[in-house]
Amino acid sequence: MAEEMEVSETSKTQTGKRRLVLILSASLLALIILVSGVVLIAIPNEKLKTAYADFTKEEEWDRIYHLEENGYMLDNGQFIRVSFAFVVTDSSQVTALSDGQSLLKYTITDVISGKKRSAFRGPDQLRQFEEDIKESLNKAYSDVELEHVYITSFVIS
Repeated sequence: MAEEMEVSETSKTQTGKRRLVLILSASLLALIILVSGVVLIAIPNEKLKTAYADFTKEEEWDRIYHLEENGYMLDNGQFIRVSFAFVVTDSSQVTALSDGQSLLKYTITDVISGKKRSAFRGPDQLRQFEEDIKESLNKAYSDVELEHVYITSFVIS
């Protein structure tokens, strides 16, 4: 009987050690996953980092005006839906863009109506299109100076 108790005590001790090892292993694995997740979230996306390289200070984000997605007709009769982000030189100019949405949309329509679908193929064509929009808007608005124009989304049908 005493032998059975010793065997029973030994198996309980081994079972307890196994549980402790499993708990510690699971805790370590959870910690590694948590740290990896935080690192992946905290490290900025390289594409965003290069696209918004100028934005290093929080107050500069106040200089961005987002234009919701609007539909426009291309030169060949196809339809495009585009949304933009406009970066102005001074945050007070954001209000001017917001108040003058009619002129903003008209100018964009004027630029887009002369474009073909090929003007939206590849990064170089998109950058050229953004530059065309920027130049046209800087001419149309006397009190606003755009630094950058970004296409934030587009769909051609």
